[in-house]
Amino acid sequence: KRAIAPIEPRYDYIVCDCSPSLGIVTLNAMLACPEVIVPVQLARIAVLGALDVQKTVAAAHEVDKACRIVGYLPTFAHEGEREPREALELLKGIAGTTLFKSSIHRATAIAQAMGEGQPLLSRKLVGRDGRAADEYRMFTWEVVQQAENTVQLSEVANG
Repeated sequence: KRAIAPIEPRYDYIVCDCSPSLGIVTLNAMLACPEVIVPVQLARIAVLGALDVQKTVAAAHEVDKACRIVGYLPTFAHEGEREPREALELLKGIAGTTLFKSSIHRATAIAQAMGEGQPLLSRKLVGRDGRAADEYRMFTWEVVQQAENTVQLSEVANG
């Protein structure tokens, strides 16, 4: 949190992208950037892992009341396969109203960009890969809209 404090006024959003572990680095990131987005691969085991994230966020909330899950982002979606469909239904039960409308489909470019440590949107993408990039853009728009709505509701509530 101290590392981010000097630059925070210059940005509307600061994203701390963490590996899918729940260690000390992730906990520190949650305390530094307390509005947590949980990407969840649409596989049963990964969806059940989202319960562990909920517990970790609850523990972080005890330290910083601002820490909360903003929403869950379904990833590795794939039409026509049973497991992703079933996993999405399970995730809906866990996430409730915090499930983002957006979802990200499987795409080779995503895996390649992650493996190379490069931004997905810096690539020329077509076909299925282009679809995934468009889905990330739509997800970003959804997050910004949600944040703006939250600010507006807060302003109304506080007069």
